[in-house]
Formats: sequence, C-alpha cells, structure tokens
Amino acid sequence: MKYMILFFLSLAVFAAALPVFAEELYELRDETSFAVSPENPSGAVGGGAVSELMGGLKPSPSVSIGPGETAVLADYRGTGTIDSIWIGGDVAPELILRIYWDGAKTPAVECPLPAFFAHARPTDVNHYDKKYPVLDSAQVFISPRLGMNCYWSMPFRKGFRITLENTSSRALVSYYIFNGTLKRIPRNAGWFHAEYREHVPVTPGVPVTVLDVKGRGRYAGTALCLRSDPEKARGCGCWCEGEVRFYIDGDKDRPTVNFTGLEDYFGGPNAWEVEGVVYTTVSGLYAGLYCINHSENEAGKADDWFMAYRWHVKDPVKFNKDLRVTMFDLGWNKEYIPLANDYITTAYYYLDKP
Repeated sequence: MKYMILFFLSLAVFAAALPVFAEELYELRDETSFAVSPENPSGAVGGGAVSELMGGLKPSPSVSIGPGETAVLADYRGTGTIDSIWIGGDVAPELILRIYWDGAKTPAVECPLPAFFAHARPTDVNHYDKKYPVLDSAQVFISPRLGMNCYWSMPFRKGFRITLENTSSRALVSYYIFNGTLKRIPRNAGWFHAEYREHVPVTPGVPVTVLDVKGRGRYAGTALCLRSDPEKARGCGCWCEGEVRFYIDGDKDRPTVNFTGLEDYFGGPNAWEVEGVVYTTVSGLYAGLYCINHSENEAGKADDWFMAYRWHVKDPVKFNKDLRVTMFDLGWNKEYIPLANDYITTAYYYLDKP
C-alpha cells in the first residue's frame, strides 16, 4: 500500500511539473480567450464589433499612424499569453515594433516591423500590387501580399503594451489583431524577447554577433537577411561556409554548441543545391531559405538578397548565466575566404526578466 501511495504521489508531482503551455486541442481548461484589435482596442469582454453597420461590421478595422507618431496598438491588463499576432497593411521597415511586458520601461521586442516576422529585406510601401515570397513555417507565416503572422507563445503576468512608431515622412496604415488566452502562468516561465541587429557590411574575418545576453533563458530562433554583392564575392561559389556558434554560460574562445556551416544551420546542406543549381528556396516547419531575390541597388548594380530562418522549438539552446550567438561570413573558392556581405539578424529567445 505504501508503494502504491508513493506511485500516485509521484504521478501527481510529474503532472504538476508539465509545462502549462503544452496542451491538447481537445483539453477543456479554466481559461478564456481575448483579442486586441482596432475594433476592440482594450480587449474588453464583448467589446468588439460595435458599429451600426450590418450588425457591427467594420467599425474600425485599421489605424493610421502619422509621420513621427507612435501608435499604442495594445495596453492590456491581465495574466496569460499572447498566442498569435497578425499584422497587415503598410508592412514597412519604417514602422518600429516595440513590445513591453508587465510594466517594464525597456521593450523586450524592438525592431522594424517586417524584421520581427523574419522579413528584413526592404519592402516597397506600395506593395499591394506585388507578390512577395511565402514563409510557411510553424512559428511564422507570411502570405504573398505581406500578411504577417506569428505563433510564438508570449506569457505575461500583469499585462503588456505594444506600440508602432512611424519613422517615415508619410502616414502609414496598420491592420492587426493580437489573440491570446487568460490563464495561470508558471513561476519559471520566461519572457519573450526579440533582438534586431544590422551588420552593414560585415567586417571580413570578424564574427557577426547575433545575441549577447546575460541571465537564464532559452534561445528560440534566428532570422537572417543577407545581401550579397556579386562584385565582392571574390569568386566564391557560395557565402554559406561560416559557422554558427553558441557560447553558453561563460564559454570563452570555444563554444559549447556550433554548426558546421550557415546552410547546415538553416536546414540545407551543400548551399541548398538541386540539380546543379545552388540556392533553391525551401520553407519547412522549423528551418528554411524561403527567399532568393535578385535586384538592382541604388548604383544600378546587381544585388542578391537571401532570407533564412531557424526555429529552435524542438531543440532550444538552454543557458543559466549568459549566452552569446555568433555567425561568420565565409565563402568558398578552393579555400575558405572571409567576405563582407550585409547581415541583418533577428534573435528570438526567452529570458528570466522582462
């Protein structure tokens, strides 16, 4: 009998230790959904669809943000998670997205709007007649007309604040909805962060720092936008020989985790070559090279744009004191050659502070 009691007690402890965020779709819990949008800016219960048009249709589907203005998209109070974000309209890099958790003065997310969705290549504000590359992954989805969707789970204890700053000289329009769940958050849940960095251009032979952070957390993903100037390629057949390195909890010269090449890290060996053609687009659940774009730069010369992503959903990099993530810009032409491409990165991670 004693062993039976111990068995059931151990089961109870195990069940209590399961992550609150892990649940089956059919599970019924003491939780409630909410949504913040231009039609219900406070996220209030029963606060949406308040117009007189056909039973509440289209009262305020978007917000216009004037030049130099900052719009507060959400200022919500409660305990729970943001489960998904959808944003459309003028998805311009001149719009700076900031997300604050639980009354923090410093944003946990601060980056150009499209870069938050792994699309850091400059976009044309008059993009409505254009077709953009599709990113079709588990955490981020981008439709051909720049409908931006993300599905990172973002916990908050007291509330959150989301703003968009318009740094352009023209008014920009934003459509959005933040869907979430009011529920209990475990004490050991980390806060979601995203850090944006530009290395334009990379200094040859010097590693690119993607993230350098102190604290306890989990690294959740990387988005890379790379602009390669063929005239500076130095005869290299590809740019993707540089390693990705994770220096964990005090690592100095040698990392604990490293990947053998950029294409390997982003899920595709041999420069994504198919039938003799390098750089073939692919978009998978957790990794991919989803965009290859050839265009002309300001000087009328050819540029090659690449956008890739890697989500560490199944293999998060865990750290207890600090984490430093680096990349190398390295090509190959019968030998390894340092390059000077433009690197734009977004790092996604959870940390023990907001």
